[in-house]
Amino acid sequence: MKRKFYARVCDYTNKGMNTGYVFVDDSTMIDDDTLFHKEIRKDRKAILELVPDDIEDIREYDDATNYTEEEFTALFKAIKDAKQNKETDEQLSEISYVVGYHYWTEWECSSDTQWEEVDGKLISIEEHSEEEYDKIINGEYEEDFDATPPTSEASLGTHYQEYLSKLTTN
Repeated sequence: MKRKFYARVCDYTNKGMNTGYVFVDDSTMIDDDTLFHKEIRKDRKAILELVPDDIEDIREYDDATNYTEEEFTALFKAIKDAKQNKETDEQLSEISYVVGYHYWTEWECSSDTQWEEVDGKLISIEEHSEEEYDKIINGEYEEDFDATPPTSEASLGTHYQEYLSKLTTN
């Protein structure tokens, strides 16, 4: 039997997750794009309040330091669209990321493991014996650490690169 381990649990689906969206205040973790977009829609006002009056100031934000001029152009278009209530989910997601409202991550280390799926149910690995717990945390089952992303994107960079390329081609 292949064992499946997870670092976290999605707050919406209650499924194990090793990749996903995390709100910076750690209030919510989501492993599904559709559910994530629904959640940031609810938080739209709070996200847009984080946009500086002079959008050029975003160039200095930590999450935008590696942006190209093309990516800034797409981001500034997203902000303009948002100010006119015309932004797409992907645009709102990009704004949310840049202003630090959420981030996307993947947990790759066995030491991040907190959950195991057993017979379709998630159980805390703390429920295992101390010996079994140590084996899990020390990576003896790491080859079974299910790091399949919840979406077709394998990383934050890829996710936003594809998003940005869609924006600049439209």
